[in-house]
Amino acid sequence: KFEDMKFPNWNQWQEIVEQKGTIDGNWVRIKAKVLNTSGESKFAEVYFKETYKGDKWDGARKDQPLKDQSFSINVAPGEEYEVEMLWDSSGYAWFDDGRPRLLQRIKAEVWEDAKKIDEITRNLKVAPKPVVLVHGLWSSWKAWESWQNILTTTHSYDWKAFPVGEKAEHGRMNTGGEFLSTSPTNSIGENAHELAKYIEYAQKDRNAWHVDIVAHSMGGLISRYYISQIMAKDAGDFRPPVSHLVMLGTPNMGSPCADVMNVAFEMLGKNVEAVRQLRQDYVGGFNKINTNRKGVKFSALAGNPLPAMCKTVVWNDGVVPVPSAKWTIEDNAESKSIHTDLTGTSDFSAFVKPHLAIGPRGDHDPAVPTIPTQTGQLRRSGFGSYFTNVSFSPIRRTVNDFGDDDYFRPDLARSVKVSAREKVEIEIPVTEALNFGMTFMASPEISATLINDKGIVVGKNLTNTPGSAGWFRSIYLDKKIAGGIWKLRLENSSDLEKEVIFATWSNADR
Repeated sequence: KFEDMKFPNWNQWQEIVEQKGTIDGNWVRIKAKVLNTSGESKFAEVYFKETYKGDKWDGARKDQPLKDQSFSINVAPGEEYEVEMLWDSSGYAWFDDGRPRLLQRIKAEVWEDAKKIDEITRNLKVAPKPVVLVHGLWSSWKAWESWQNILTTTHSYDWKAFPVGEKAEHGRMNTGGEFLSTSPTNSIGENAHELAKYIEYAQKDRNAWHVDIVAHSMGGLISRYYISQIMAKDAGDFRPPVSHLVMLGTPNMGSPCADVMNVAFEMLGKNVEAVRQLRQDYVGGFNKINTNRKGVKFSALAGNPLPAMCKTVVWNDGVVPVPSAKWTIEDNAESKSIHTDLTGTSDFSAFVKPHLAIGPRGDHDPAVPTIPTQTGQLRRSGFGSYFTNVSFSPIRRTVNDFGDDDYFRPDLARSVKVSAREKVEIEIPVTEALNFGMTFMASPEISATLINDKGIVVGKNLTNTPGSAGWFRSIYLDKKIAGGIWKLRLENSSDLEKEVIFATWSNADR
């Protein structure tokens, strides 16, 4: 029979119900009883093996020992001897090539004098670790609504998604409510405590000693805070409760658009806390404190479809620059998806699944701490790196560091309301500059067209284009600009009035 421990009580063993099974990463106690029906003492060897007989794809594979050991026993006449083995189930929800392993066939064999005397095979279901899904800025658990179907299709209904906030009684984060909301929001730390409650709920619900986290945008910062400040060092087996943190478009060094637009909001008398928490200096302070990964493996996906953003010429996803998403995380990759599309099926298949669907021969040990040789900190000139000593104190140049230069202060900031199915034109004074850009925050139903003083269209950011779904939408002209009065044409294709917040800037460093 099979037993696992009832979470959260280490060493409280319970029999595993065959229909329910256990969870990948749980320790399993395998027991086999050997009965001596003869009239003399018997010396025997007991082996526990995984067998593939009857498997659709791997039926021809040879049996493999679960552990590189056997159990020598001496059974008196007419007596029964129980043999037990502790087995680490890590990886057994999957084959090593990423295919789902729906059933584990475990066989016990008894050998005497180099001959197999008896065997018995039992089935054990090992389900994947639950995936806790952490949403980002101006979002909710509904950002992950499709993910249970994605997980079910990829493995089975036993691969469970736990979007934080779906069952609010177990934890609910507040990351700003609706887009552009000025309502109060939780701090990153407050949201991390809500995440902690939801992880505990997922572990109890699935009896899982280990979980995986997939986090989008600011959800990655919330998850990092949880790991560094709240999470237990290990789950009782010298491995962290969170096996893997997969971050999708997380602003690990902040966003220059938050610097520009936060000043724009202040110029307009608005306080948008969600934007303030993305400022580069804010996240820089966060990074100085939240450094302990406790053995959790970190992976980062960065979107790179756009070439410039908010007075910064750098590839980005519309919210987060590539260097910010990658930060000091060695296991990283890039995607052509914009920020809000990074949670889609294509990036799940290409990036998320390979990091979670790890078979028995994969690496299930805790991550080894490393001392970074560079911080990868943002620099206004090309997002370069500043080297630091081993104390890893990030150096960050932000709006607060420029003094009179006021680098991130917009030339102009305006708030405009556009009626349903209407268009408006706003005059924009432009001074001579080496380059010119405009960033605006608006609903995807808003189209923006920039027209110079000669009536020529010089830039567009239209609805129903990839960039229209971004939070920070930019038009950038990488050439010398003559002064004059330009026009910004805004068109609302929806049936509701929409607000547009925009800021202009110039002389972006290359």
